[in-house]
Amino acid sequence: MIPKSLAGPGLLADVITVKFANVIPFYRHEKRLGRLGIELLRTAMGQWAKNVADRCRPPGSDGN
Repeated sequence: MIPKSLAGPGLLADVITVKFANVIPFYRHEKRLGRLGIELLRTAMGQWAKNVADRCRPPGSDGN
């Protein structure tokens, strides 16, 4: 979904679900993943969420 990104559809779906459906902030998700030995920065998750939102926006929409 995001060109030249290491994030696949499953990881992106998890990041978006945890943030918006489970209402867990990126910093808490970052810490949770860190306890599992996974280094995934909140800045990366935030950028991915923005990119996914941009890709899901209807053509011609200005994003406002």
